Amino acid sequence: MIAIKFGVLDGRKIESSVRNHVKLRILVVANSALAYAMKTSPIRTGFMYSTINMKPVSDYRFNLTARAYYSVFVHDGTRFMRARPWLANAVAKAIKTLSRRKDIKGNSVIKQTNTYPNG
Repeated sequence: MIAIKFGVLDGRKIESSVRNHVKLRILVVANSALAYAMKTSPIRTGFMYSTINMKPVSDYRFNLTARAYYSVFVHDGTRFMRARPWLANAVAKAIKTLSRRKDIKGNSVIKQTNTYPNG
């Protein structure tokens, strides 16, 4: 399993005037990232594609995961296979697309971190 976490590191430090804007922006990024991940997932049998999931951790954080046991090897590669980081790319593309919009407050606080819960 691989998980890409993104969102605001500490939601308590966000000013109250932009708090709702940030929540909305993170939700937009989450939906966009899930759509990009589903669209760009490497598909051979469809099992890994079927395990792609988005879960809220809090109001300000989401996890985009692929629960297939071999997804981390496809995502990061091995010494025999090149890396195909479609999850990280999906989140980065969603954040980049949102950050181009100048009419939205709170874009610059959304960050991405890669995590591997099993090791």
